[in-house]
Amino acid sequence: MIVPSHASHGEAARPLTLSGSLGSNSASIATLLHKNGTFWSIGANVAAPVFRGSTLWSERQAAPDALEVSQANYRQTVLNAFVRVADTLQALEHDAVALNAQSHALSASGESLRLLRANYQGGIVNYLQILIADSQYHSCADLGGVGYRARNMHAKQLEFIGSCARADRID
Repeated sequence: MIVPSHASHGEAARPLTLSGSLGSNSASIATLLHKNGTFWSIGANVAAPVFRGSTLWSERQAAPDALEVSQANYRQTVLNAFVRVADTLQALEHDAVALNAQSHALSASGESLRLLRANYQGGIVNYLQILIADSQYHSCADLGGVGYRARNMHAKQLEFIGSCARADRID
């Protein structure tokens, strides 16, 4: 089979087949090998689609467009990854601000409780105010414990992510 030179340009190869045959024909076995009964033939065959029109040309023209689509999908995937990272960093910043506010609330409620106890001993406030301040302080302290556990869990997550990243670089 001979492949045309234009096959390297993205078009489907149109095979060119060369064939030949040699034989002999005779009415008797004695004259079978004589020259008079020998025949031969040679021929060529080219196979090509008849009704494909400009399909091959269109497929060749569509290849760069398919490449552009693939590159655009890849760029979109990378941009989505950056958006997720930015969202995560923003959530971490929001959590840090909330934790800072919670820490200030705990500090302020502790100071308020300390001052109310001093005023109670001086006879300025009643015991109900002490109970309210104590309740507020313990509410803040309980939330502080939750914040501590959340920070601890977050630190473990970052440690895990870091160890995975190091393992990827080692391999």
